[in-house]
Amino acid sequence: MSNIEAQAAGVFPPFEGGIYVASASTTTAFVDLHAAVSDPFTKASIPKYLTDRYLSIQADGGDIYVALTVGTGGSLSPAAAGGNFGATNCIKIPQDQRLDLWIPVSPLRYLGFVTANGTATLRLWASSTKPTV
Repeated sequence: MSNIEAQAAGVFPPFEGGIYVASASTTTAFVDLHAAVSDPFTKASIPKYLTDRYLSIQADGGDIYVALTVGTGGSLSPAAAGGNFGATNCIKIPQDQRLDLWIPVSPLRYLGFVTANGTATLRLWASSTKPTV
């Protein structure tokens, strides 16, 4: 069984102290997935805590559009035209829905998020353990 398969078999719910919450608006905002985060169990500060594991991302109160990015200098566009792999393209998490993704350790260290109109709340949590090597 691969590490990813083992992580998928052990997906767990959000825990107190382990949920990141941010306001989403029509201006693209970013979460640094490589930042040191306090582990909700041990309280130890762990660099890259949100990578190399599954994350659950929830759109609360409105649709939120997301994409992994290399930096924080750009903007995502919910209205981006199809037919290309444009830098502003993103995917939609419908209102009150959740998306579970495996997040690799990679140069794509930021999760960009934006709304098409109005505001919403982004909720994000680590929903699996890190692999044991």
